[in-house]
Amino acid sequence: ILGVEAYVAKNKHTDKRPRIDERPYHLILLAKDYMGFQNLIKLTTIAHLEGYYYKPRIDLELLEKYSAGLIGTSACLASETSRLILSNDIDGAKQAALRYQRIFGKENFYFEVQHHPNIPEQIQVNKKLYELSKELSIPLVATNDSHYPRIEDAFAQDVMLCIQTKKTLDDKDRMSYMHEDFSFKSPERMKKDFSDHPEVIENTLRIADR
Repeated sequence: ILGVEAYVAKNKHTDKRPRIDERPYHLILLAKDYMGFQNLIKLTTIAHLEGYYYKPRIDLELLEKYSAGLIGTSACLASETSRLILSNDIDGAKQAALRYQRIFGKENFYFEVQHHPNIPEQIQVNKKLYELSKELSIPLVATNDSHYPRIEDAFAQDVMLCIQTKKTLDDKDRMSYMHEDFSFKSPERMKKDFSDHPEVIENTLRIADR
């Protein structure tokens, strides 16, 4: 399955405003056919050559132009819908979700839910997404924010993160993923994590089959 975790600029992908454009929204794009693959290449090329500002970025206008053959999912806590939910702007989250649904097509956009019980924000976002899914008729899909293959790789990833951010393991004020399981979970584990909502697991397979 070919795809990319894209970064979507808040306005134009060419905007480079300090303290405004440094934190683009996350969005998952998956190619369901050859046209989708070609559009992934176009989007990622434009993101790097024209939209690079801390991250390679695209924008909604580009998404509308190159959305054919793509399935979009709302991504992690850094997505537009998640950030709006966490800021208690539910109307904004609805508008954003419906905009993505319009861009990709009704059958090609999904809300993502992830099982990270040690992250209160994830629990809050999941709860609201289950509600919005029913209200807006946007299907849900179970995913996992994976940063390393196995649970026992967590410490090695933490060391690598320290090297990347020029920190030491003893630093208290640093980025770390040690508080939660960010491994690549097995199908059995995912089924257990989402046993209360089996439909989100079914949608994972439905996307894969496409």
